[in-house]
Amino acid sequence: MRIIRNWHTINEEKWKMFRPPFRPSEDDIKNYFYYIKKSSSKNILILGATPELRDITAELKIKTFIMDYSVNMVLVMSRFLKIANPKNEIWIRSNWFNGTSNIGHFDMATGDLILRNVPLHVQDRFMKTISNMLIPNGCIVFRVHLLNKEIIEKDSTKIIKSIFKKNPVKKNISNKDLFIYKRDIEDLITSKLFDVNTNLKSKTTDKRRFFKNIRDYLKNNDLSEIQKSMLKNILKKWRTSVSWIQRDEKEIENLFKKYFIIENKKISDDYEDASYYPIYILKKKN
Repeated sequence: MRIIRNWHTINEEKWKMFRPPFRPSEDDIKNYFYYIKKSSSKNILILGATPELRDITAELKIKTFIMDYSVNMVLVMSRFLKIANPKNEIWIRSNWFNGTSNIGHFDMATGDLILRNVPLHVQDRFMKTISNMLIPNGCIVFRVHLLNKEIIEKDSTKIIKSIFKKNPVKKNISNKDLFIYKRDIEDLITSKLFDVNTNLKSKTTDKRRFFKNIRDYLKNNDLSEIQKSMLKNILKKWRTSVSWIQRDEKEIENLFKKYFIIENKKISDDYEDASYYPIYILKKKN
């Protein structure tokens, strides 16, 4: 079964460009740490190669298994590790659906925004596979994106303009802070416009319309050089990715409840729209 390879063509420079919500924030990391530690798991399966999660499991001295189709992806992400040592991890080169050989093996599973990479028609099978790989009463802790249905098909021009107005660049800003500021605004615009341009039938982002929104805004508005560079960076950053899977809270939670009990949902407060990127704590149904 094919997983959507949004990240598997990524390189080191591109990963540096991402900020929350597309990478875990400081609060997200604290929440992941709290719930992973609380589980007292002896081993954990990380779906994907998110360095922040690998550092958490290394700090907690949990036996860590990394499952990803792309070894190159794991290698690239390993360059961003601050605590974990890849030599102490067990890498499983595998599609996430090929978990039958690990039935009942893991105490816990985790992964950041992984559900967006799973095609809609097999998300049920995916959750069942993860459930099967966990021990009785095993759990999964992962951050998901919840589609903001309130802004679907809203005027993208007004949304971009509002973001620029609410977040003006500070005077005499340092180059380091300017870099962070630009990445934050770029990813906020991207996150909102992904929702705006969601096709409710296919549950995917209409990337063609998304890019048109950005290009039209560049063409039709009087912008500062910094604003122009941010919008151009968005076009460059996302040109090779495919459409995300976008589902709302009700759909997501109904999917979870088939195989898991929702024990908690934790929302960070250190970035805008964090309420649409909660961390779910799910316990396997026995």
